[in-house]
Amino acid sequence: MLEKLHKKYTILLLLVILLLFIFINYLAMSITTLFYPYDADYSEGFILTKSIRLLEGKNVYQDINLPPFSIINYPPIFFLVNSFTMKLFGENLFSARLISFTSSILIGYLIYLIVYKESRNRTISVISSLLFFSSFVTFFISPLARVDVLAALFAVLGIYCMTKYKKRKYLFLAIIFFILSVLTKQTYIAAPVASFFYLLLNDRKMSWKFLIGFILPCILIIILINFLTDGQFLLHLIRYNIGIITFDYNLFNYLFFTNFIVLCLSVYFFKKSKNLFSLYFTFSLIILILQFFRAGGSAYYFFELTIITSILTGFLLNYFRFNPNNQLFLIFIIFLQLILFIQRDTRVLLFIFKPNDYPPLVNLVTDEKISSYAQNSTGNVLVEHATFARINNKEISIEPSSVYELEKNKILGSSEILRFIKSKNCTLIAFYSRFNLIEGLRDYIEKNYRLTDELNWESLESVSWTWKIYKKI
Repeated sequence: MLEKLHKKYTILLLLVILLLFIFINYLAMSITTLFYPYDADYSEGFILTKSIRLLEGKNVYQDINLPPFSIINYPPIFFLVNSFTMKLFGENLFSARLISFTSSILIGYLIYLIVYKESRNRTISVISSLLFFSSFVTFFISPLARVDVLAALFAVLGIYCMTKYKKRKYLFLAIIFFILSVLTKQTYIAAPVASFFYLLLNDRKMSWKFLIGFILPCILIIILINFLTDGQFLLHLIRYNIGIITFDYNLFNYLFFTNFIVLCLSVYFFKKSKNLFSLYFTFSLIILILQFFRAGGSAYYFFELTIITSILTGFLLNYFRFNPNNQLFLIFIIFLQLILFIQRDTRVLLFIFKPNDYPPLVNLVTDEKISSYAQNSTGNVLVEHATFARINNKEISIEPSSVYELEKNKILGSSEILRFIKSKNCTLIAFYSRFNLIEGLRDYIEKNYRLTDELNWESLESVSWTWKIYKKI
């Protein structure tokens, strides 16, 4: 018996050491990305330019018929916060990335607090928190200039307050955090919906107070923003944000190769109790599945589910830890979940040893060349990553991802887009993905420009692209 216990604690110690090592890799990766001067993800330039526009006192939800034909997919909270941090750190990617990175660290701490409140065991709580940082989804998302991590932080803050909802001030704080979450990214509604049903099952009178306290301010704020933007806010969030309907098998594979263990074991919670986190898991999963039908999906759709997976894993550890016969089995389960979390991205284990082999540093030479081409161009430039134009004081002509979706959904005509591009008479056009999809643009480029350079570029999701650099003939 003593020998079995010794083996158990040895394996547990090895697990904690491995998780700490992965966390060091996470910090190294995040800090490297924080200070990287160029885009590490195609959406970062979009966040940068919109925050600057807001900082200048302009309406970010502008008429879609005006250049740069940009859809603002999200509510304004992140842009507001980022415009404030830009006053401290300058008009660069660092400020927005810092918001995401700080939010991710705070989420890790909240996971620890939530699991500790349930288990009163620091080891289990630390394992749950470090498990969150071991996921390739966290590696991919948390240091980027994206709205997702801040939205998730508000959601988890709200859920943490809901665990203490019987004290009225915590219920009030939960409502505030849920409103902030939804006004940061509108798809983050799983936490407030789960909280409503949790209250409905446990305290019906309080549930209706919660519902009114959440929905009424949201409606009033949305009406106000829509009024201040001359009706453009709802057009951007609903009409222009339809997306291209398809089924993304890549996202489907992500689900079953990253969360399968908890998908199976969390069935226990549904049968056993009216558990807030079981409901949170369920509604997050429903929202995730709905997003399988939107083109352009990515690992960041899994960020909220990764948080809940880490929490539920801690709960499962806590439930079974009192039975000695289950303890080695549980450690095996944790190792298996860890393997599923890290198997898609070798940076999780190797970044600290080989940072130059992985994004963003693997792209440094390519990014410097693209930036140099933009800087040395005498006229207008059309570059797929908006940051290259911005840091070199060039006009940002067009938003490729927005234009592509607007064209495919027949909101804007390709001839109108092409006419505008021709009117800019750009001396340089540089793209790697989306520009190539705009109808008629490729023919126009081949007739009026010469291919100057082709540069390899690797995305954070380990997809290789080739940047094509064209100069005016």
